[in-house]
Amino acid sequence: MRPLSVTTDVFAAIWADRKPGEETENDILGRKFGLKLPPAESPKRDIAVSVGWQDPKHGVQLPIGFEIYKVFKKKKYTAQAIQGVWVSSHDGKGYPSLNDLSMAIGAGGENAWWGWWCRHPETGEECRVSDLRDPKTIRKVKE
Repeated sequence: MRPLSVTTDVFAAIWADRKPGEETENDILGRKFGLKLPPAESPKRDIAVSVGWQDPKHGVQLPIGFEIYKVFKKKKYTAQAIQGVWVSSHDGKGYPSLNDLSMAIGAGGENAWWGWWCRHPETGEECRVSDLRDPKTIRKVKE
């Protein structure tokens, strides 16, 4: 194996194109270039690809590829959790927070936890991303 240096945006775009069963960049790029790859040993990695996105403050940890969505100005936007960022479907770029993701589509000044929706990872029901947070960690604003 050879090391490959890419920008965060290129890294995010590679993982945004991941198909089921692809566990490494080598798997993804091999498919993209039509290569028949032998079953490989797990490559030595400088990072572990085990979490799509997490917020330890609120006890949220989501798997790679977890999808969220939002309708803003009659257009549906989606993003996938990949290696600690939200990779947006509208520009293929990675954003480290929900707020940054909202700003990127022009929906600034909102509570992004309430603005984005998903399928609950345990029940499969539609819910706000906010519903994934541990309720004990949410600070209530005095009215």
